[in-house]
Amino acid sequence: MGELAELSEALMMRVQEIAQNGAEIPPAFHCRNDQGREIVPPTESPVPIINFSLLSPSLSKTEEGQKELEKLKTACSTWGCFVARGHGIPFDYQTKLIKTCREFFAQPMEEKIKHPKTLESVQGYGGDPLPTEEGMKVDWFDRLVLTTFPEEMREYKYWPTKPTSIREVIIDYCLKMKVLGNDLNKAMARSLGLEDEDCFAKQFGGDKERMDTSWNLYPACPKPELILGLRPHNDASGYSILAQDDLGLQVEKDGKWYSVPHFPDALTIVLGDQMEIMTNGVFKSVEHRVVVNPKNDRFAVVVGYIPDVEKEIGPVEGLTKDGGAKYKTVKNYVDMYYNQFVTTTKALDLLRI
Repeated sequence: MGELAELSEALMMRVQEIAQNGAEIPPAFHCRNDQGREIVPPTESPVPIINFSLLSPSLSKTEEGQKELEKLKTACSTWGCFVARGHGIPFDYQTKLIKTCREFFAQPMEEKIKHPKTLESVQGYGGDPLPTEEGMKVDWFDRLVLTTFPEEMREYKYWPTKPTSIREVIIDYCLKMKVLGNDLNKAMARSLGLEDEDCFAKQFGGDKERMDTSWNLYPACPKPELILGLRPHNDASGYSILAQDDLGLQVEKDGKWYSVPHFPDALTIVLGDQMEIMTNGVFKSVEHRVVVNPKNDRFAVVVGYIPDVEKEIGPVEGLTKDGGAKYKTVKNYVDMYYNQFVTTTKALDLLRI
């Protein structure tokens, strides 16, 4: 049996099964390469922490609120991410969310694979596709991905029914994220001094914005020096909102990997390519990755906030006065992103003027 055949046979098991069975980890998972970059631990990390409650329209007019808006602008333009506290999602609710995520992955494999991800869809339960070429690398995670909004894009054949509360929890959480996302869009516009605080919401498509939910499990891994939960990448979304149960997320800045601090009551916002396009390069799409824990499983619920696939986006008015537009307009950037994913040229680079 050749190397690729042996690897494919090993990867017929999900990552969770490999971890639980104590099986030999295939070399395809050995993808960690720090490239000599320093890793800054969370206790020393200057990743910005934003008090989201101060970004409301009324409070943002106060001196304290103005300082927080400026802090938001700095976070988005220099880091491309921030940790949000005071966001209004109760801690008990976040605990329930992660608990439901744990319950899903704790089920027998035969239950989870009733809703498998296919090659034709990103939705469903699964992970990386099986390697088709020698040398291909895969990430150390399993996930359940669902398009939650708009409602007409839901494909319920991919939606699990167990645990019994899972559908209700997913929809309710994403409704809360719609509200949070709308508030964030307006706050980002105000931080940039734009006259129309709805300018980003309009680019996302109003009520037609797309929200993809990803429930991620990063099993405990005995070789954290060789393996990554997720390899370095930028997101194709406008931004992603992460609820996590532990440390693991790292972002790149100035040639260093910064560990993003974790607080049980916090959410982490990671800006993607489409927000960089909309802000004409003022805000930054940040490269990030996930490291694994040698002792404990890690869970994360990620909501991707994505413009309507039928909506053409581009630099908003008010950010092109000095020097003109730096990016072309584009429709359905996500497809463009994934078409370029296996090439050496990033989709964002193709849109630079």
